[in-house]
Amino acid sequence: MLVDHLGRTLSAPSTWETKLKDYRQHLEELGRAPCTVTKSLSALRCFARFCQAQGQPPSPSLAPAWIVSLRVRFAYWTVRDYFLDLRTFLRWQGDGNPLAEIPTPPGKNVPVRPYSHLELRRLLEAAVDIREEALIRLLIASGMRANELVNLEVDDIDWQEGTVLIRKGKGGKSRQVAPGERTLDTLRAYMTAERIRRGYLFPGLFDGHLRGDSLYHLMVHIGKRAGIPSANVHRFRHTFAHLFLLAGGDVGDLREILGHSTIVMSLHYAKYNAAERALVKQREFNPMNAIDKEGTDVIRSIV
Repeated sequence: MLVDHLGRTLSAPSTWETKLKDYRQHLEELGRAPCTVTKSLSALRCFARFCQAQGQPPSPSLAPAWIVSLRVRFAYWTVRDYFLDLRTFLRWQGDGNPLAEIPTPPGKNVPVRPYSHLELRRLLEAAVDIREEALIRLLIASGMRANELVNLEVDDIDWQEGTVLIRKGKGGKSRQVAPGERTLDTLRAYMTAERIRRGYLFPGLFDGHLRGDSLYHLMVHIGKRAGIPSANVHRFRHTFAHLFLLAGGDVGDLREILGHSTIVMSLHYAKYNAAERALVKQREFNPMNAIDKEGTDVIRSIV
């Protein structure tokens, strides 16, 4: 059972949320980036929900089962990060190191399968309203992270230039993406229907912006409607990378679009189906194409 530094038991959800508010302040005082703080709190809320689903208060004893459940839903690196977030929080609580006997999940470099064109169409068709369609189109067309999407504000859209400014990217970096005219038209229709004129582009139910875990659950429901049980937000980034390079995009440009620090990370996102893209380029740039064309031109000149 988790206890705080005053010996109080953290059993009720309200108590847990109170501790998370204190922990948020602690992380902010340490100078952690806003996206890092949000990710850490999201991991801790995810753990609390899992424990509650088991009918128990948050307890380190449930951490192994929680890790197993995460592996079904997230990539290796995400599982590892969530585990480390929980361990850091427990140490801050003054509990020592209750997860010392649990091995840190490996961060395997496993490529994620992107959505196919058919799956993307099915996800769009499964949207029940203009809000869901706007979310899906923006994820497909931009490759932005979930945390970046929920933090978007109305003023971040430059309708004249056709761009969206991502101000709260990973590491505090900003960048622009161009989601395309059709996506922007859908965003206009969504904002008109929901009467959104200022503030967050995707507001929360009561206040603030749509939470990352709410976006995750929304995508799960959309995926079930579309017949895609493995649907999740992060796969859209891998899909964008794959389709961008397949269409002839440059990996350096992909790095800028996705907001990666290195090209190595961008290549990891595009690793799945790399052989398929290579075959497409081989057919397009095969040296024999030019040789055969020259031969045909010579024959025509002789005739």
